[in-house]
Amino acid sequence: MKTMADIRRIVDLYELRKSHKKVARELNIFKNTVKKYVRHVKDVQEGKADEILPKDRKIDQPSRVLKDPVRQKIHQYLESNLGHPRKQRLTAKRIWELLIQDGHKIGYTSVKDEVVRWKRTNAPREVFILQEPRVGQRAEFDWG
Repeated sequence: MKTMADIRRIVDLYELRKSHKKVARELNIFKNTVKKYVRHVKDVQEGKADEILPKDRKIDQPSRVLKDPVRQKIHQYLESNLGHPRKQRLTAKRIWELLIQDGHKIGYTSVKDEVVRWKRTNAPREVFILQEPRVGQRAEFDWG
């Protein structure tokens, strides 16, 4: 997003050059950016808009594929994994394949991201305990 000084410079150059392409080339920005800000200024001047730079700009994102039932199913697979040996646990790819077989239309990266998120909060962590034996009680050698 540009500052008001940048927008003023874009509009001034456009009024001088009368070409989006020339302004874009001179300022080293995209032609569509020039068009956007010239249009915003024109809309404000004509009274169609209240401000050039909206304060609370909302971005419309498409609905996510990862709904609660799918998320719960992924969590069930991961919780059932906890009892299995490391080599026999389900991978994110295998969980994704199982979800596809069940008829869910979901991308692998969505499943992988949810698995990583779950593991960060629920997976058992490796813990190390600092041992400080009394002097003369224990000795360690590196024979290598």
